[in-house]
Amino acid sequence: MQIGTRWQTGQQPPAQLPDTVAAAIATAETEHGLTAGAWTLTWLEGRPIATHSDEVRISLRADGTVLTQTGEDAIASTGVGADWAEDDDDDWLS
Repeated sequence: MQIGTRWQTGQQPPAQLPDTVAAAIATAETEHGLTAGAWTLTWLEGRPIATHSDEVRISLRADGTVLTQTGEDAIASTGVGADWAEDDDDDWLS
């Protein structure tokens, strides 16, 4: 994991974010009424994960799609998205 940066809600996100992630952040701020708090940007396996202090997490999946999680899904997330279970390659270990 690579540490990124923090910025306040409503401010311009870091320039190194892909446009799709920046757009998802703007949408989340509008749809969830986020007016206070801050975003934290980290990187995992070269993909950005933006987490808001009000339980919103936006991550870029390996296939290029953007995953937005809220509430308990955002809290329980491992940081790469809830899709890990869907792509579980450890079945052969059972």
